[in-house]
Amino acid sequence: MEHADRVATAAQLRRYVACLPSGLHVLAAPRDSGRRAEQDRFGELVALVSCFYDVILLDVGTGLVGPLARLAIERADQVVLVTTPSELAVKLATDALGRLEA
Repeated sequence: MEHADRVATAAQLRRYVACLPSGLHVLAAPRDSGRRAEQDRFGELVALVSCFYDVILLDVGTGLVGPLARLAIERADQVVLVTTPSELAVKLATDALGRLEA
């Protein structure tokens, strides 16, 4: 994130991206991105990466109400909610979907 202003081409971005054997490119986010300044930079980084990739998958973990999750949801064309097939998980997922619609 601190070098985002130095990336103007896909080749410059490649040094920050891990390429898995499957062909998937991964750009890891910092674990603690709760500070407002980091959240703003994260939005800028998503905008920058979207210039070089047609599909961007953001894993926001288990929370849907955090600032980074809200940013991801606001910018998303599609949202995928992954859960386990337990009754409690289904209830929690349904509640989360209700909050997303709101």
